Amino acid sequence: MASHDKVQRKLRRAQRQASRRTGPDRRTGQMPSDRWRKARAVADTGMGEVCRQLDYKATWKGRALVVADRWFPSSKTCNDCGAVKAKLRLSQRTFACEAGGACG
Repeated sequence: MASHDKVQRKLRRAQRQASRRTGPDRRTGQMPSDRWRKARAVADTGMGEVCRQLDYKATWKGRALVVADRWFPSSKTCNDCGAVKAKLRLSQRTFACEAGGACG
C-alpha cells in the first residue's frame, strides 16, 4: 500500500505542475492564450471580491450600482415605462413595448 500512495502523490504533483505550465504546448508548440490567464485571475479572486470592487468604484465615481436579482425579467422589461411582457419566447431577440405608443 505504501508504494501505491507514493505513486498517487507523484501523479498529483505532476498534474499540479502541468496545470501551472506557461510555456508552449509540447504537442503543438503554441503558446497559451492570454485570455485564459485573465479568466483564471478573475475566477481566483471570486465573485464577492469583484462585486466589492465594482461597488467601491461606482461610489468613487458618484454612480449607483444596481444589482439585479437572478430571476429579474430584464429582457422582458421596457426601459422607458417599466412595462413587463408576460410571455417572451427564447427565439425572440428584440422586445417592442406594447404598453403604449409613447415608448417607442
